[in-house]
Amino acid sequence: MLYVTLSEVKANLNITTSANDDELTDMADAAEGAVLAMSGPVSLSATVTETVWPYNGVAVLSSAPVASIASVTTSGGTPVTYTANLGAGLLDVSTIWYPTRDLPLTVTYTPQPRTTAAQVRMAVLMVTARLWETQRGNTPAILQGGEQEVFTPGLQGILAEARGILGLGSRPPAVA
Repeated sequence: MLYVTLSEVKANLNITTSANDDELTDMADAAEGAVLAMSGPVSLSATVTETVWPYNGVAVLSSAPVASIASVTTSGGTPVTYTANLGAGLLDVSTIWYPTRDLPLTVTYTPQPRTTAAQVRMAVLMVTARLWETQRGNTPAILQGGEQEVFTPGLQGILAEARGILGLGSRPPAVA
């Protein structure tokens, strides 16, 4: 777990014993993986190296927007001249549109963070709590002072709320 500690998870769930520490750690790790898959990079220290195949002289990077590009090379290691639209994660390599257009490019770059560590932390705690409740078979409770049951959203509902906390809206991000 990078963004939460076991102590924070237990405090969030009001758990004071260590009887379920391994289970809670596993749940928090799973929650963090799901949240980070939605959030993308959280800091400018995350460097991505990927292989891209230009189409008509344009290569599309999988993590946009992009903060900076460290290098663009052919599969043989030859540096490539390019222009970039960092916001869209696009590289225009049409000026070097080499004769064998099927050579892939290797691009090393730093994606622009879309979320903060605080957003990720809160989303991880929320998803972990839902995983814990689901594992325990908790059912909706009566609202304090009310007479009707409260709807407790399932995991998909919690993930939608996590996307909201991450500033991504309620829909999953589009797959490139």
